Amino acid sequence: MQIIIENLVQNAVRYTEQGGIKIRARNGVFEIKDSGCGFDFQHAKQQGVKAKNSSGFGIGLSLVERLCGVNGLSLAVDSSAEGSCIILKSG
Repeated sequence: MQIIIENLVQNAVRYTEQGGIKIRARNGVFEIKDSGCGFDFQHAKQQGVKAKNSSGFGIGLSLVERLCGVNGLSLAVDSSAEGSCIILKSG
C-alpha cells in the first residue's frame, strides 16, 4: 500500500502547478484529487511511458496498477485538463 499511495501522491504533487490536492481516506476508499494538467491513464500506465520533463523511469503507474491487482484493490482514474481523481477501493 505504501508504494501505491506514495507514487500516486508524488504524481499529484509533481503535476499540480496551480490549485491544490485533496486526499481523503474513509470506509475502505482512498481518494486523491488534484487540479493538475491531467493525463491519459491508458497510455501512461504502459511501462516506459514518461511525462515530459519526468525524472522517473516510466514505471510508476504500471506498478501501481499491478500492485492494486495483486492486493485486491480496485483502481479508478478520471482525468482531464482540469485535473485528476484517483480512487482506490478495498474488497
